Amino acid sequence: MNIKFAHTNIIANDWEKLAQFYVNVLGYEPVYPERDLKGEWL
Repeated sequence: MNIKFAHTNIIANDWEKLAQFYVNVLGYEPVYPERDLKGEWL
């Protein structure tokens, strides 16, 4: 049997505290979305 872990969904009242947990405890680095808002529609 082959089992693969793919995803865990964590719901938090304070997303900033949760993000700091990932950075401080798990050693992750935040990856922010690319913002390139321009064009006639804007």
